Amino acid sequence: MNLVDGSAWIEYFANGPVVHQGRVVPLDSALALAAAQLGVTYKLPLVDSLILATARLHAATISTMNPDFERVEGVRSILRQQR
Repeated sequence: MNLVDGSAWIEYFANGPVVHQGRVVPLDSALALAAAQLGVTYKLPLVDSLILATARLHAATISTMNPDFERVEGVRSILRQQR
C-alpha cells in the first residue's frame, strides 16, 4: 500500500482518478494514541503524526515532499529541488 501526501488531496476534492484507487481508513482511539506517541517521538504536527501512524498500521509507504518527514525512518521523501 502507498500513502501519498500532497497532490492526492487535489484529486480527492476534484473527484479525480486517484480517489477511486484508494480507501478511507477510520480514525479510532488506537490510531489516535499511536499518532500521539509518534508526534512526541518525532516532534511532528498532529496531521503528520496521523499520516505516519496510519501508514505504519497498514504497512504503507509514505511518499511526500513534506520536510517534517525527512528525519523519519521508512518514509520516502521526495525532496524539492532548490532553485
